[in-house]
Amino acid sequence: MIAAPLITPEQLALEAKATELLAHPRVRAVAAKARGLMLAGYGVDVPEEAHSSLDAAIEEYVFSYVERVLCRDRNNFCLHYTCHPAYRRPDGAQVPACRFYGENPDAVYRWGGLAPDRTYRLTCRQTGPAPVDASFTLMGTYGGTTPGHSLDLQDLERDADGGFTITLDSSPADGRANHLTLMPTTRLLLIREFLGDWSQDTPFAMTLEAEGAALGGPWDEARALDETCHYAIEEFYLWFWMNHIYRNLPPNSVTAAQPAAAMGGSAAMATAQGYFELAEDEAAMLEWDLAGARLSGLSALNWWYIPIDSHRISSTLNNHQAVPNADGTITVVLSRSDPGVANWLDCGGLRHILMTARWQGLPKEQVRQGARIASRVVKLAELEEHLPEGMARCSPEERATANASRLAAYTRRTGDMRNILF
Repeated sequence: MIAAPLITPEQLALEAKATELLAHPRVRAVAAKARGLMLAGYGVDVPEEAHSSLDAAIEEYVFSYVERVLCRDRNNFCLHYTCHPAYRRPDGAQVPACRFYGENPDAVYRWGGLAPDRTYRLTCRQTGPAPVDASFTLMGTYGGTTPGHSLDLQDLERDADGGFTITLDSSPADGRANHLTLMPTTRLLLIREFLGDWSQDTPFAMTLEAEGAALGGPWDEARALDETCHYAIEEFYLWFWMNHIYRNLPPNSVTAAQPAAAMGGSAAMATAQGYFELAEDEAAMLEWDLAGARLSGLSALNWWYIPIDSHRISSTLNNHQAVPNADGTITVVLSRSDPGVANWLDCGGLRHILMTARWQGLPKEQVRQGARIASRVVKLAELEEHLPEGMARCSPEERATANASRLAAYTRRTGDMRNILF
């Protein structure tokens, strides 16, 4: 057993209520409508391999909305750990998956429910090696694409033990450090903690308190159902739109890196998007420059914009996991079968792959050419002649060991090594 800063009594209560509401007839009707909308929006474009995963994607989408609405309950407002694969706790409780918008597998996500008429205090305590970076961003939509005031970890005043407190209310900071100003439209606080070494970096223990308000009391189930059923459809276009940022790219191409803040990302972050259609005998070679970022990585996603089992396979690789080239850049091979190199971006055998590149904590002064990524597709049979000199290799036995270590490292986030991730 390890420290469990994410698994609080409020988290357990919210998960139980959210799982209950997920089965409610009104929520089931919303799931059916969302499924129909997605199929209607795509039409004949949906590849055959994606049909079998649609229902699971819709479940993750709907459950995520139930959770986000519930964390704003006036009697049970809380922070909750989200954007994770499904898992079963030692007590037998099944926790559904809740990903749908291309989440960064290197990040631990928490949503905090806010009401603009309240004054809040977020207390954060370090319980192990700190995350590489963290961001605290106010959001005006449940879909997370209307960012407001934001703070990054390096901008915060911290105690000698690494802890800190953030205040949140509707007043300007007026010289107050560590303050976020709530707007009339503010609904949520999105917290992202970025882990470089999954086996060591540890999320902060956090407590969200509202002045003059006590936790407990009956859930406002009627409000939760009304808001879930309304916003899961009202904001459905966000999922469709974010997916098409990738899907509209020419096959086997990657965009240039761009600042991420306008799309809900951290202010010190840049991203690039890629879309690939790889035959079984092809591989995409991806070379990226860290450009001085504290954390940088690539992540492969399926057609529905969901990470491909990143807790089990190397469908994501960051600069703490990948082996660098002699010049400090990193070369990764994306392919449907194992190419025998250490830096394999495993796409789970899928032909249609969305890919995100991220740079977190970029320096203010540009390093070399800045955040940069390039790609080219080659035949697997010709891969050797394209690999950089000294490219690290990986045998099937070494791959199995690495994947087992990956799963164990990821399971630390759930707070108990006895949890079973699916």
